[in-house]
Amino acid sequence: MKIPAHNPSTLFEQLETSTPDNFNIATQETPEYLEGMEATPGYNAMVGAPLLLGLNFLPEEGEPGKEHVVILTNRLWQHLGSNAKILGQTMHINGEIYTVVGVLAPGTSDRWGPESMVPLVFKPQQLSDHLSRYWVVTATLKPRVPIQQAQAEMDAITAQEAIDFPKTNQNWDAIVEPFKNDFLPRGTQRILWLLLGAVGFLLLIACLNVANLLLAETMTRQREVAIRAALGAKPSSIFALFLTESLILAVPGGLLGTALGSFILRGLVAAIPPDSMPPEADLRLNFPILLIMLCAATLAGVFVWLRSRLVCLTLGPGGSA
Repeated sequence: MKIPAHNPSTLFEQLETSTPDNFNIATQETPEYLEGMEATPGYNAMVGAPLLLGLNFLPEEGEPGKEHVVILTNRLWQHLGSNAKILGQTMHINGEIYTVVGVLAPGTSDRWGPESMVPLVFKPQQLSDHLSRYWVVTATLKPRVPIQQAQAEMDAITAQEAIDFPKTNQNWDAIVEPFKNDFLPRGTQRILWLLLGAVGFLLLIACLNVANLLLAETMTRQREVAIRAALGAKPSSIFALFLTESLILAVPGGLLGTALGSFILRGLVAAIPPDSMPPEADLRLNFPILLIMLCAATLAGVFVWLRSRLVCLTLGPGGSA
């Protein structure tokens, strides 16, 4: 939606517009009818949709005559054969030729409606007759501007529009609300947080159990520690030995657990009915999760080393074997 020049908004840093659409796409095998989307050139960058191939729309591609470019979702790209050289190739959409300029990275865009995106171009009639209202506006507020202030400004603008254009803008208003996930009920969100805590607690128990097993194995090596100390080995060398052995077990174990978790997660995601999760649910192992796994594995190894250090401190050249 474009605010008329005589009633501009001053509190928004950026405004982008999108609207759903349906496209007839002619593929090499057979024509297909797919859900699509029209969006202004800055939309992808605003919502943070990463690209696997190519670039987002250029600003000039939002002008009439330059809009014949398309960005594909990863799902549609794979459906078309996962061609890594698809950039620059053309495809027929609604009987017109479009050039592929980008492919979205795998993610939430693969689990809901639109499978392709073309630039949204405003026709002069749409901006003059005030009848085209089926556009969704996504915006970012300027720094330190509260939503209440933005809502008050939009109320003033829509009130003035109703006065300026009484035939088309009476009884129309604008609602400013934060861009967030409202698909999951609060009860479901609470259950998911409890489940996350239970899984984390189970991981902690597993790490402690493994650490205790390694510690028990360390206790059986008191004679070895005493002999090493009697032969002149420094305590720091003995500590380093136990630390190295612990990390040799902990790090590969963490990597193996991550690989197994990823495999199991793929199976669970494949078993979930397509419409049972909201589009925002991005079920995958991401960097924070991998970092937590690495820290847990490393801490388990360090824990064993600290316990073994206490054992070593009780032994020395004159210690008991």
